[in-house]
Amino acid sequence: MRSWRRNWKKELEEDEELEEEKLKEELEEELEEELEGKLYEELKGIGGREIGGRGIGRIELGILGGIVGVIEGIGGRIGGGIRGFGGELEDIEEELKEELQELKEELEVKLEDLNEELKEELEELKEEELEELKKDEELEKLEELEEELGGMRIRI
Repeated sequence: MRSWRRNWKKELEEDEELEEEKLKEELEEELEEELEGKLYEELKGIGGREIGGRGIGRIELGILGGIVGVIEGIGGRIGGGIRGFGGELEDIEEELKEELQELKEELEVKLEDLNEELKEELEELKEEELEELKKDEELEKLEELEEELGGMRIRI
């Protein structure tokens, strides 16, 4: 019974680790998609604004300056996003730990209840078995007595 419980706990912990990894991967993918979308919008916006400039040189300088600004902005956003993402992961990890603890407590209570029910049922079965054994013993005694009395029938 204990090995089953240990195996079950081990499987539960592995499932929780997998869930955490999946959640981390999903959050990383969302962050990457968001940053790629923002980069695309920034570059698109730079190109659109600078095309209205008065000369090709101005357009090129504007685009280059815009790209540098975008890269700097992206670097800051990535750094901030990663810091924010780390904080979010810590919060999520804490929430998952709390939920896991609650589930463990609920499970322990349910296991204790089931254990009590099983003990009660086992006790009832033992009592029934004892009664059956007593009846069998009495029947055997009566059969022996019948044999001793020479085949006379005894009614119960």
